[in-house]
Amino acid sequence: MKIRNGFVSNSSSSSFICVFGEITNKTNLEEILRKNETKNYYIKTSKAFKELLNRNHYDNVGECYWAKVNLQLDEFKFKNKKEYFYLEQYQDFYGDDDGNVDYDSIEYEDFECSKTIDLIYESGCLKDIKMQFGAGHDG
Repeated sequence: MKIRNGFVSNSSSSSFICVFGEITNKTNLEEILRKNETKNYYIKTSKAFKELLNRNHYDNVGECYWAKVNLQLDEFKFKNKKEYFYLEQYQDFYGDDDGNVDYDSIEYEDFECSKTIDLIYESGCLKDIKMQFGAGHDG
């Protein structure tokens, strides 16, 4: 299966992954992100995250309908004076020579950011972690 990482525009088959959690060690988290050249993430206070969720009604943060991903962050109980981490990544999947994609065959390890996510889990930089990934037809 052919895979393209990064920005996705009008592709027929794509995957989506998102991770969310409360930050317990911001210094270590930022070091992991810097060393792994991680992109497409937010570090925000609870107040700023609530405002972000309120502004994004159409394409909700933590939600991607065509990939069947929904972290239900609108129902999350944010704690005052805490910081939260959110990462998302889209990838194109081009399938076999006939263009057929088996969405069920897409694995967590297929995502470019999976090793970074593993390091974050292992480091204990986050708690109350939510993660989902999926694939589907987006265009």
